[in-house]
Amino acid sequence: MDRTLLEALVFQRDHNVDGNVYKVCQCDFAYHSDRIEGSTLTHDQTVQIFDSETFSGTATVDDIVEARNHFRAFDHVLDTWDRSLSPDYLCAMHRILKSDTTDAANPVMSVGEFKKFSNVIGGRCL
Repeated sequence: MDRTLLEALVFQRDHNVDGNVYKVCQCDFAYHSDRIEGSTLTHDQTVQIFDSETFSGTATVDDIVEARNHFRAFDHVLDTWDRSLSPDYLCAMHRILKSDTTDAANPVMSVGEFKKFSNVIGGRCL
C-alpha cells in the first residue's frame, strides 16, 4: 500500500476528519461488497450507519451488522497492512466480517475457517 495513502487514511480515521477519502473508502467498500452478496441496504443507509451508528428504513439485521463489520475489517487492514497474507489472516478477516451475524451462529457456515461444503445452485455442486 502506498505509504502516503495509508498515512492519510489512518490520520483521517484517528482524527475523525469528516468528508474525506477514509469515509468514502469505508462507505463505498461496505456498500458495494455487501451489495454483491445481496444486501438490501442503500448507499445512503450505509453512510448513515457509518456516520451515526443508527439506521432508518428497511433492511435485515444481518445487512446492518455486516456493514458495521466491513468498517471494522477495513480498519483492521489499515492496522495490519504490513502483515503477510496468510490463511490465518484471511480467516481472521472472515471472522470480523461475519461476527454477530446469523451465519456466525450456524456451524455449517464455517465462519473464520475455510468452507467445508461446496456451493450448490439448482441442485448442482460448483
